[in-house]
Amino acid sequence: MSKKITVLAVALAALAAFALPTPAAASWKHHNTAIAADVQLKLLGQARFQGESGGLECQAEAPITLEAGTTTATVGSFFPAAETTSCKGLGGLAFCQYHEVVSTELPWAAHTRESPVRVEITQKAVHGNLTGGFCPIKQFTVTAGVLTATPNQANTLSSLQLSSQADVHLQANGGTVSTELTTISGTMTVQSPNANTYSI
Repeated sequence: MSKKITVLAVALAALAAFALPTPAAASWKHHNTAIAADVQLKLLGQARFQGESGGLECQAEAPITLEAGTTTATVGSFFPAAETTSCKGLGGLAFCQYHEVVSTELPWAAHTRESPVRVEITQKAVHGNLTGGFCPIKQFTVTAGVLTATPNQANTLSSLQLSSQADVHLQANGGTVSTELTTISGTMTVQSPNANTYSI
């Protein structure tokens, strides 16, 4: 299968996340005081998925609920509804158009971790369809992986850096299916009025 497919694999990978059993950090806090009730945050940013011959960059939008008295949060979604306008292909996927990107079993669970301080998000399957005269792929499925989000600082965080690798199943236009490893990066910014307010 063409290396160009690697790029698409990345896009899916971005959504794929599977929390690992590592030590948890302290409960969610507001100005260093444990929150007494659940809190909703909104994160916006760009997620970039890079393969050997190109990549994919998508607008990411994640409503997150911090659960009081725990290290747990829930992620309501990741990509907005208009995938065709919020994603652009890079390199070998530059001519692809993205449709019907569906994440299963929402919301996804997220947990704070320590050493180093980070947030890990679990996710089930993610499916999507692609079209385009010069697009080498027509479908993708993300199965399992880990999406790590590292805060710019543990106290009063205002942004999170995404970093991960994940396997993605890709179906070419001819029907051939392959599995590829992709690298995920990007930055998610906490939206006002909650930036620089909550901490891990």
